[in-house]
Amino acid sequence: MKSSSPKDIKQGDLFLWLWREYLRRHMWVLAIVVVLMMIEGSMVGGLAWMMQPLFDGVFAGGSKSQLWLVGGIVFGLFLIRGVLSVVHRVLMTKIAKQSVADLQNDLLRHLLHLDLSFFSRYAPGYLMERVNGDVQAVAGIWALLVRGAARDLIGLISLFAVMLSIDWFWTFAALIGAPLLLFPSLVAQRYTRKQAVKAREVAGTMATRLNEAFHGVGTIKLNGLERYYTDRYRALTKRQIEVEIKTLFGTAVIPSLVDVMSGIGFACVIIYGGYEIISGAKTVGQFMA
Repeated sequence: MKSSSPKDIKQGDLFLWLWREYLRRHMWVLAIVVVLMMIEGSMVGGLAWMMQPLFDGVFAGGSKSQLWLVGGIVFGLFLIRGVLSVVHRVLMTKIAKQSVADLQNDLLRHLLHLDLSFFSRYAPGYLMERVNGDVQAVAGIWALLVRGAARDLIGLISLFAVMLSIDWFWTFAALIGAPLLLFPSLVAQRYTRKQAVKAREVAGTMATRLNEAFHGVGTIKLNGLERYYTDRYRALTKRQIEVEIKTLFGTAVIPSLVDVMSGIGFACVIIYGGYEIISGAKTVGQFMA
């Protein structure tokens, strides 16, 4: 294993460490994935843009020629999104699996070269969980970052461009609830990260207890310790459920906050936009877009 390890690296530098140690090997494939994700993300803005001619030209205007044109373009956008989604998911999975395998192999080689005093401090089950579970969790971070930066960010930018092209004040009204989301989201993310760390620790302890029980089953049966070991493991499973529920709560809060913010913005757009549509200043197609 290289001189650095996941435990030595701050969370903010984790992606850079993964890139330097593992992802750089797949640089060109990763570049293709990013491009495909960016194209897929831009399709979101294209679909929003097509709402205006659909409602104004087809539904309100009754244009049959535009009906086929708009229908064909919308189908094409969905087709492109579908094809690109399959391709970049397959490529991303290939990179992720290979990176996880490389990281696990390096970590195991590193552990096996440590002295015996290290293994006297940590049980085999704990180390197994570190090699298997923690590596999977760490490797998932970069995939989330790539997906967020490439596909979701481009999708957000394209939607924002469509909003501004229609009406800047509608855009402001739609995003009026965004500042209210910032602080609660930061608190929820910090809470979720803490609970996720606890969940990994509980999982490591559970693996250790299982390892102790199965390796010492003869001693356990000889001394009648079946109930003792069962009770210890039952306590850990209860703790695991508590931690995972708390983690789920933290992850569920953020989408709920987004829904509230979206509801505030949508209500503002309906009220303000409704007056403009009624007065003839804006069209229904612009509102739908």
